[in-house]
Amino acid sequence: MEIKYVRCPKCQVVLQVKNSTGVAEKIITCPKCNTTLKILFRKESSAQTATTVQDEAKTRLATSTVPTSNFHCVLEYSGKKHLLKIGNNTIGRKSSDNLADIMIETTDRSMSRRHAIINVSKLPNGSLKAVIRNDKNKNQTFVNNVALEADDRILLNNNDIVKMGNVMLNVKITSNQNR
Repeated sequence: MEIKYVRCPKCQVVLQVKNSTGVAEKIITCPKCNTTLKILFRKESSAQTATTVQDEAKTRLATSTVPTSNFHCVLEYSGKKHLLKIGNNTIGRKSSDNLADIMIETTDRSMSRRHAIINVSKLPNGSLKAVIRNDKNKNQTFVNNVALEADDRILLNNNDIVKMGNVMLNVKITSNQNR
């Protein structure tokens, strides 16, 4: 199943569009402003297109809430886990003069020393919400292969892949029972 994140050109909301049916093109309506959008997907083999009615593609505002308390948001890279705190977490390449909260050990210079900020907040039901944005760097940040533009704020979901430079970070949002 292919997933694309698309920005509505009219209201600027980010939509998550799932293509579980394997079609090359999908027409959707923005749930916020009712603008009609045409989304193109890559062609998949017939083995990949077998789905059930429950797997039908849905368009939704990009949100993620999991109804459980005691959640943790973790970035995984190269076998290491970096726990994110409630509030802003600056993510960057490790260096001696770095002020990032989470310093990733890499020699990849395309990852900035202050590359992105992930804001983690607790929702009333006890689940966590993690939103990523660039931190005024010159290097690109991607979420699931979708580039973040200068002012984008993207909600992260469990198992999302964040790419900063050539560094791939796996997002894990888990409860104490699932750790």
